[in-house]
Amino acid sequence: ITIADEDLEYQEEYLAYYGLKNSYYSFDFENVHFVTISTEQSYSKESEQYTFLKSDLANTILDENIDWIVFWLHEPLYFSNSPNGHTDLIVLHKLLDQYGVDLVLQGNFHAYERSKPITSDGIIMDHSKCSYTDPKGQIFVTVGTGGHSHTDIKNKFGWSVIQNNNDFGFLNLKVLNDRTIVGEFIANSGKIVDTFEIKKNV
Repeated sequence: ITIADEDLEYQEEYLAYYGLKNSYYSFDFENVHFVTISTEQSYSKESEQYTFLKSDLANTILDENIDWIVFWLHEPLYFSNSPNGHTDLIVLHKLLDQYGVDLVLQGNFHAYERSKPITSDGIIMDHSKCSYTDPKGQIFVTVGTGGHSHTDIKNKFGWSVIQNNNDFGFLNLKVLNDRTIVGEFIANSGKIVDTFEIKKNV
């Protein structure tokens, strides 16, 4: 779980139910490291969450058993309806870049949007549409399509590959044995609306 604004009233119950001490935490699933923080608490460079995230990522890159790092959170760093194409969470991107995070999963924005690989200085590192090999920078995927409503998308920035505010659905991630992650945005109808893959050289 990751705590959203609607969850604050029940935050303590959620944490107790899942056996969590904090709303920021991490875990490993086979060769993938997952880490999250709460966008409802401070994430400034002086905050506990920022310190946790930096320490967690620094330790993870030393683990030879981990091939992939996935960061997820409620509010997005990159968001086409923001005037600049990003939110103040951009302060976290330098950390993600420094420690080689591969994929960022975001919510809040009630639509689907996927970015090209972007570095923390805003440079698009690969203009491919759906297949990336050892990309520099991070791919940001917003999946706010659980079924409540849709958000009208007002802009499209150069970093955006695909936008969809017509379909409710979910993101399916497949971690393959050949050091490949395949992502599929699957609509409730069963249609695969978007597919992308990230591959790492041996």
